[in-house]
Amino acid sequence: MRLLSVFLLLLSCLTCNGQNFGAIYTYNYWTAKQVQHNMDKQLEKGKKNGSVPSSLKSSNGDTLTYVVNHKVDAFTLKLTFQLNEFEEAYCDFQEFSFDCTPCSQKHLKGFMDYYRFRQKEGNVYLSKPSYKTEMTVIYKSDSKDCLTIIFRAVSLPKKEYKTIYKGLNKKPTG
Repeated sequence: MRLLSVFLLLLSCLTCNGQNFGAIYTYNYWTAKQVQHNMDKQLEKGKKNGSVPSSLKSSNGDTLTYVVNHKVDAFTLKLTFQLNEFEEAYCDFQEFSFDCTPCSQKHLKGFMDYYRFRQKEGNVYLSKPSYKTEMTVIYKSDSKDCLTIIFRAVSLPKKEYKTIYKGLNKKPTG
């Protein structure tokens, strides 16, 4: 029982202090305000624990951009927002541009595993139905060195999306 208590305590400490810069905001109608709040919170955690030495945030019309210098990697996150039927801006496009190949590969693997992406065609993948997101991977060369990952919201009805997703191979062929 003691061992379980110690394990749960350590796990909760790790969970509470870690950043999650790998969130996808193109599903479930994330508004610009919600995205900014979440990203600002993650960056603040990183600054407090020293893992994010610097970051920049800029906004231009419907585009929000973060440049994050993390101790283990660096990336630019660009998001665009579109008005929905309630006149709220929600995230419809998200792009991660990485400065290093190993970190981009690490994040790509994390996205593939967590969101259960399946290959649709070429470098285009679909997430599990609860996220209804399309991912496009842009490689810098034939050696599959990934530099940019783009996410777009998919506006199909959930049932239709689920049917398409179920028809895709579970393992990518690339």
